[in-house]
Amino acid sequence: MPNTLFFTFPNDDLTLSYLYSYEKEVVRFAQQRGVSVTEFKREKATRKVVEKFLKAKNPDLVVFNGHGDENTVTGYRQEPIIIRGENESLLDSSIVYSISCSSAKRLGPSAVEKGAKAFIGYSDDFVFLFDKNRTATPLKDEIAKNFLEPSNALVVSLLKGNNIQESFDSSQKSFQKKIDRLLSSEAMPGTESLIAFLVWDKIVQVFHGDGNASF
Repeated sequence: MPNTLFFTFPNDDLTLSYLYSYEKEVVRFAQQRGVSVTEFKREKATRKVVEKFLKAKNPDLVVFNGHGDENTVTGYRQEPIIIRGENESLLDSSIVYSISCSSAKRLGPSAVEKGAKAFIGYSDDFVFLFDKNRTATPLKDEIAKNFLEPSNALVVSLLKGNNIQESFDSSQKSFQKKIDRLLSSEAMPGTESLIAFLVWDKIVQVFHGDGNASF
């Protein structure tokens, strides 16, 4: 049986549309490697539908794109879909990457306690800046790319067969590479303002669980 990968893509505001645009490349990469990919977009990214899928399929890797807080990951129209103390046990045996603000602070450890192999995410706000003139073409947004490519590097590394620790390190190195480039003479004027936010994202990116686990 092929490995299974599950994405939520609420894609109902500008922030989430950027995440969706950039992660379509990750979806294609996974499919090229023979991974069974399921995507719940917009109205399908609701608690009822997500819970039913997780119960039935127990995917190997779960990637949540959404808003959130210390205890919650949200789906379409910011409906809470995973809530600490209510349904995080549905992530049992899965590796989780939550691109959802602060969800790795309390929800992440709780999910691991309830059986998730690992929970990777952000212990505080995940921040990315964008070019307001590129919102119709996110993949051409050189500002947003600095933030979203390092985030995606984590999933790409997992898909290549690396373990949690190695994939986390890959993402961290990608953040640092972006920071170093912006500190160099190659940087475009004005982009120095991005550095503090990239440093922030690098610091608050964390994982809980088994660093030796792999997809």
